[in-house]
Amino acid sequence: MKESIFRSITGRLLILLLMLSMIFSTGVFAAVESESAAADSTVDTQAVSNIGVQYRGHVQNKGDVPLPLGDFVTGPAELGSRGEGLRLEGIRIELTGDVPAGAGISYAVHVQNEG
Repeated sequence: MKESIFRSITGRLLILLLMLSMIFSTGVFAAVESESAAADSTVDTQAVSNIGVQYRGHVQNKGDVPLPLGDFVTGPAELGSRGEGLRLEGIRIELTGDVPAGAGISYAVHVQNEG
């Protein structure tokens, strides 16, 4: 009983953390060399508004989501299950739009029983 409650709470917290990270990462910044960068070795950053994020994953006992295979969810929509306490066992995240060279995604995960 306690284990199922713990799993449910952990799953909900993981989904909440994922959603908050997607919401607060919508202002993607790309590093762009300025004209004076060659002279003083500084890098200028500017906001890029036409970059988006899309993602898909694998939910415990349900399989790949969203269906059909190959479809993606676009941020900040939810990915996973609601009220079922199921683990998100895998995730694929991609940047969309006019992505500058060298732009990437940073993320952190928690592995069950490992940390």
